[in-house]
Amino acid sequence: MKKRLISCMVLVAILAAAASAYAVNWSPFYGLTNNVSASFAPVDATTYTWKFRNDGITTITYMEFTYSYVDANTGLYKTDKDVLPGTLRPGEVFGGWSAFTAVSRSQPLITITKINRN
Repeated sequence: MKKRLISCMVLVAILAAAASAYAVNWSPFYGLTNNVSASFAPVDATTYTWKFRNDGITTITYMEFTYSYVDANTGLYKTDKDVLPGTLRPGEVFGGWSAFTAVSRSQPLITITKINRN
């Protein structure tokens, strides 16, 4: 029992260290357009992720965007489309690897193509 407890404590310490190391890899937020900014982070050697922040004073109710990048597997320049799933209140942040990713060795270029606000 004591050995199992020690093993669990070591695992928790390793996961906590990995999570904090990942968190420092986020870039500062960069202004895009329409009072929206984005921050980027590498997930691994061939994947980038990003998150959006609403810098405006009204809620974003809908947002479409494109992201352009050099595909890490093919070396070709690609542009894909995506949407913000849900709303984003003023000052709120949404994103990360479970929401947005690109198979790229560098951060993608994001262009907001449509935005609705309340």
